[in-house]
Amino acid sequence: MKKLLLIIILLLSTLTLSGCNYIELNDMGIVTLMAIKYENNNYEITLELRENIKDKEEASTIHKAKGTSIEKAIQELELTTDKNLYFIDLNIILIDENTINNKLTSIIDYLTRDASFSTNFNIVVDNNVEDTIKLIKQKDKIVGEYIKNIFNNNSNNVINSKFDETLKTYLSEFKDLILPYGKINNNEYTVNEAIIFSNKQIVSKINLNEIQTFNLFNNAKSEYYYKIIYQNKSLVYRVSTHKVKTNYIDNKINIDVSLNGTFIEIEDLDLLNDKILHNVLKILNDKIQKDIDTLIINTQNNESDILAFKKYYFNNQRTKINSIKNLNYQINLKIDLNREGLLFNSIGDTYEKTR
Repeated sequence: MKKLLLIIILLLSTLTLSGCNYIELNDMGIVTLMAIKYENNNYEITLELRENIKDKEEASTIHKAKGTSIEKAIQELELTTDKNLYFIDLNIILIDENTINNKLTSIIDYLTRDASFSTNFNIVVDNNVEDTIKLIKQKDKIVGEYIKNIFNNNSNNVINSKFDETLKTYLSEFKDLILPYGKINNNEYTVNEAIIFSNKQIVSKINLNEIQTFNLFNNAKSEYYYKIIYQNKSLVYRVSTHKVKTNYIDNKINIDVSLNGTFIEIEDLDLLNDKILHNVLKILNDKIQKDIDTLIINTQNNESDILAFKKYYFNNQRTKINSIKNLNYQINLKIDLNREGLLFNSIGDTYEKTR
């Protein structure tokens, strides 16, 4: 598949060339990863280029250059690598927090103006790009593809927004940006946290539980697991189907959450016993309510409207609000348990929070 993609890119490129001009495959620099760092009035650009080596599909090289603009740094890279750089297969862009806070507008402007970039890549906040590249290269992997696979694995609850979606959120006046945060943990690269913004500036991070709740809010295609304890025995609830609907009614944000799933890990518990089942589902209900509450309180305290509460308010009131901190909200949660084809009685609860 990778070889086919290279051939297609080559054919398309040669069709646009006049006369007998021809680009050899070895003259093409297929970019899989890009890192951007702004420091001392210069952009430092790091590129990973896939190597065209037979029987070595995981081979790549790393190149760096500096310039007063992203464009000038990339031009320098084309000179030093002696290759025509192609960004159509770009998987990941890594940017550190300082650069994001100071130059994100300029970076997004460049990426949207340059037609050679696709929109099918993820932006990841990473404060230690060199260590990240070194670690993944030691695994004999292409760095861009390795990180991309983390996002493509549905069992990983991550903030998986491609550039077109990121751009839409960045330009919105009713929603704040959220970006995945990558770091090395126990000699593995993880994206278990996320950076949240307020008015295009970083304000805080959220953890894995909060990321799962955020994805649930957005009905994202992912796997959702909730671990609870009942009588010193653990259970894991896996969500099979879910639906979340949010709106602004009766002077508060209403969040309707409907879950259907099953327990995949049960420590010697008889869920056919009505009393046990009711108690277990009540604990599960409280757990999920608390997770939702934790995320909302975090975003309100940081004035980070990643859940688009301002949009729901505007849709109902037809007027804008500057702050989400004092918005009241109500969570309406309904949980169904399906086990071996038997649908148990559902449990529902309403939780209202007044700010």
